[in-house]
Amino acid sequence: RSIFNVESMYSLHCYPMWGTTKFPQQPPSANPEHKNSEFTMIWHKLIADWDPRDDKLIKCAQSMTRYAAIPSSLRAEAWFVISGAAELLKNNAGLYETLYSSPSPHSDLIEKDLPRTWGAHPAFHPRKGSIHCLRRILTAYSNFDPTLGYCQGMNYIAGFLLHVFKGSNEEQAFWTFIVILRQVRSVFIDGLPGFHKLVHVFRKLCRHHLPKLHQHWKTLQIDVYKLILTPWFHSLFSYPCLDCAHTARIWDLFLVHDFSVCVKLAFTILASNEAQLSKMDFVQLIDFCKYLPCMKSGGGAQLIQKSIGVKLNEKYLNYTRDLTRFDWQTNKRLKKEYQRHQRKRLQKQREKEKLQQKYYKQKTMVVDADADVDAYSEQNDHDKSSNDVDDETRSPKSNGNDDDDDDDDGLALPTFSAHEESESVMSSVSMSESSIGLGALSMPSMHHAEHNLHS
Repeated sequence: RSIFNVESMYSLHCYPMWGTTKFPQQPPSANPEHKNSEFTMIWHKLIADWDPRDDKLIKCAQSMTRYAAIPSSLRAEAWFVISGAAELLKNNAGLYETLYSSPSPHSDLIEKDLPRTWGAHPAFHPRKGSIHCLRRILTAYSNFDPTLGYCQGMNYIAGFLLHVFKGSNEEQAFWTFIVILRQVRSVFIDGLPGFHKLVHVFRKLCRHHLPKLHQHWKTLQIDVYKLILTPWFHSLFSYPCLDCAHTARIWDLFLVHDFSVCVKLAFTILASNEAQLSKMDFVQLIDFCKYLPCMKSGGGAQLIQKSIGVKLNEKYLNYTRDLTRFDWQTNKRLKKEYQRHQRKRLQKQREKEKLQQKYYKQKTMVVDADADVDAYSEQNDHDKSSNDVDDETRSPKSNGNDDDDDDDDGLALPTFSAHEESESVMSSVSMSESSIGLGALSMPSMHHAEHNLHS
């Protein structure tokens, strides 16, 4: 070839002939600087001469990623070229600007997820304008693929791409995002068919390889597998709590191999913590899935390397290699299944609307009843206050001739001292307060109490 001979690559010690060993062996050089420079040099040549139709180059890249992570200085370029995004950009020059400049019907959802994409992770905030770049990428994709539009989880994938591409190659990050979403689109589309298929296959893998843990989770009477796999697969392990170096290593394998890399890693995490997971309740499982304490420090690198060599039942694992087969919006073979899903979804939507209408109707009736009770109470209080005023107007008033009238009738009005008069006022206030409290009684009790007051 123009730059280097592919056959010469297999003469290096780190690339044995295929079929002789399971994984590439380390170079014999004891000098780490020489080893790293040699590794970087090979990646330089591989990127410069990449051809997706050349099986030898593909096998070489797969061997390289099994051996170690792509050098960070070359990672963005390697992802951009090997994924095929470079070819897309070449054939669609200027399209990205048109896409993000157009309004998106999903802009409200995108704006809600922008602030919480990176959280407080310090690795994502050294550059200004990252939020604007993320907004443009998500808006452009929602216009590029209007059938999918936007789904939560896509923001983490686009955000991590911007982190790797350093924000200066925004358009390259967008087209790499397009390639990734093509592979995992069925995980995000309406109905999540790819995700449900992954959960189904993963459950069978655990039942086959981890029967004790599977039986324990059945006793919890919740779908633990959906709980675990949702944050892992919908973000492709790019959740902010995870170390960026670990996520980059996982994506090196995913972009060069296939999605089964993520499935094997998820299984390795469970298998390595089986004893601990068997003792966890529902809340502890949520924290474990969200923060992945087993991936902290050097544990993450060991688990990733261990997952590369793990052997799983190929009968189930084979379903996870190509998720495009579950995309019922593009796969014509799944057209009937998609139509059946749409009918079920429409039926559920109608049932939901009926329940909402029933709820609003009941709520309106309760509000009207409360208003009637309040109105009746106010009217009753008003009637009682009017009766009190009438009683006061009919009560006898003392004047200069009271003593004569009392002597004539043989009746004497009681006289009060200052202390007794204050006690009388307090008793009348207490009586009026108790009469106001009658408003809380039921309707029959109200009439009875009112009748007794008049008596």
